[in-house]
Amino acid sequence: MKLKLFFIIIIAAGLILFIGCADIADLPEESQTEEMAEIPEEPLFDVPRDYKHDNIEIFEVSCNCYFLINRETKEVVIIDPGDRFVMLRNACNDNGLIPAAILFTHGHIDHIAAGEDLRRALQAPVYSWHEEEYNFFNNAVMKNITWFTEETVLELAGFKIEVIHTPGHTIGSVCYYIKELNILFSGDTMFRQTYGRTDFETGNYNEIVESFRDKLFVLPGGTIVYPGHGEITTVSFEKQNNPMSKYINNK
Repeated sequence: MKLKLFFIIIIAAGLILFIGCADIADLPEESQTEEMAEIPEEPLFDVPRDYKHDNIEIFEVSCNCYFLINRETKEVVIIDPGDRFVMLRNACNDNGLIPAAILFTHGHIDHIAAGEDLRRALQAPVYSWHEEEYNFFNNAVMKNITWFTEETVLELAGFKIEVIHTPGHTIGSVCYYIKELNILFSGDTMFRQTYGRTDFETGNYNEIVESFRDKLFVLPGGTIVYPGHGEITTVSFEKQNNPMSKYINNK
């Protein structure tokens, strides 16, 4: 099957040394391995050559915001607009992008702060998991959200986006998986060589273990992972190098 033309813009914050300092769990020294599998600078999945992967700086919260763009239709799905509303709006308007939806991986303020302004400006539908309502309405004023109550597949901008409920960092955290492109937007559940903190309100360590073991580590090893903070990774790399890998065979 011929894949749609697309590219992803990573909108990331400032200095990489400070990325995720508020949301990424500390990595125990004993969980690190001496030899790490190499992560390619550009994903090596089967898409047309005009795939593009750019970095743009955004605010101090070090949150990655993603634009998933269908280059045939110019439709865009925006994932986790954490700040810089004007820049995000202009990126859509100046490039003639047609907003298909705004998706949130969870309701922490660093992932949603520009959401309501962007929703009003772009008139785009907004989606998140229903148990994140508490976080949304305590962190920012958000309106007209469509709440997921079960795992489903969204058809947006020509992509089939699977909603995977991955509680642990928060009770309503989700990841978005696009099988045909072999990519996963993991929010603050999976990071390169570590995982999201579980000591925030509604966080739960046992639940994030189950999310990794039963939901994420069962995905194809070549799946490219785009996290909420920090660098891209792959499922196979994390199964070797993430501290959660010790739970793979323990049920």
